[in-house]
Amino acid sequence: MRALIRRTSILAAVSACLVGLIGYYALVTHLAFAAEARRLLAVHFTTVPARPAEALAIWLHNSRLVLGVAICLFVSGLARAVTAPRRIGSTFCIGDGLIAIWAVGVAFVAGVLMGAYGAAQARVFWPYAPVEVAGWAMLLAVYTNVRLGRHSWRQTVRGLVSVEALLAVAAILEASGGRWL
Repeated sequence: MRALIRRTSILAAVSACLVGLIGYYALVTHLAFAAEARRLLAVHFTTVPARPAEALAIWLHNSRLVLGVAICLFVSGLARAVTAPRRIGSTFCIGDGLIAIWAVGVAFVAGVLMGAYGAAQARVFWPYAPVEVAGWAMLLAVYTNVRLGRHSWRQTVRGLVSVEALLAVAAILEASGGRWL
């Protein structure tokens, strides 16, 4: 965690990019096709049952993404240890591409929801979104630091555990609507 905090510039840049993308998609959706997006999405604002099982289900769902990034990091680490430096590029490109598609996809969905539903969606997102966005940004920062060769395995594991802790708090907040904390 300490090494990650020292590299706050990457964490801040990733956070700013995620929030910027969400804002961009929200603005475009709101100005261009909010009614069509609402008709397509058909979101019903029902509350998630405030049960520990719901929080656990949300956390496990988010943990699958963290596991995917951890697998990308493990494969790239093996590739770095086994192959010549000039041949690693394709291994990193595959992981970079998958993670970029995931990040842009998450920002797209959040932005379209915000643009289509405005304040109603903001009220739903508010209890947990800042913590969850911080967790996803930290995950991307850990990946970036490992990708650039700045993290040891110990720092990487600490970073991934920190991400899981943030996502667990976000899941509790999401399931409880902010009432449990």
